Amino acid sequence: MVIHRLYIIMLFGLPFRYRKDMRHVQILPGNTEKTYQTYQRWIAEWNQMGTTAGILFTLLFTILQLPGASYDLVVRTLVQFSMVCLFFGAVFASLFAIAFGRVACGEHERLEWMHRGCGRSRGTRNRFWNTWIALSMPLAWIIWGVFYFAILVLVFLWRSDADTSEPNVATTTSPSLVKEIGPQVITSSIFALGTVYLALTVATMLDDEWHVVSE
Repeated sequence: MVIHRLYIIMLFGLPFRYRKDMRHVQILPGNTEKTYQTYQRWIAEWNQMGTTAGILFTLLFTILQLPGASYDLVVRTLVQFSMVCLFFGAVFASLFAIAFGRVACGEHERLEWMHRGCGRSRGTRNRFWNTWIALSMPLAWIIWGVFYFAILVLVFLWRSDADTSEPNVATTTSPSLVKEIGPQVITSSIFALGTVYLALTVATMLDDEWHVVSE
């Protein structure tokens, strides 16, 4: 239970938010207008956040061109964290915006799929991967990217007087190489986690229930 709560906190409570949105929409063939409005709001949100992620991603590339950032291990590490999170956030936002863009038909089936994703139709509930968590992926990853970006700006300002000159390759020693391994491992781990979530999302969309929804 504690682990699950921490997991939801890491997702900024977004699964509860999406689930709450759908509580106001009944699974009735005639109740398509409210469903349509809910999906349109989500799509607009995902598109806006995806655009924001793209802008910040470009800005991070610009920051890496600054000598004071490219040769600073702390700043460069934060840039890497932010870029990875923003990248996956934009990918998830695009996937769901495209998938839910076809809301003109099949709203009733889509709602059924969402409830099935929570495990109601199977009699089980996966606390760590269900529809609500899947829907939280775009905003959660982008928020983490923005969070790292904010820390990056603050750190860059405070470390502007630090020694960030280009390291001399000829005098590079093994201890400095060890310092580089930690951030690379963490960045690679975040990227691997994003890849796992992306695979789960794609697998969910390719599920038979999703095919029913998309038809």
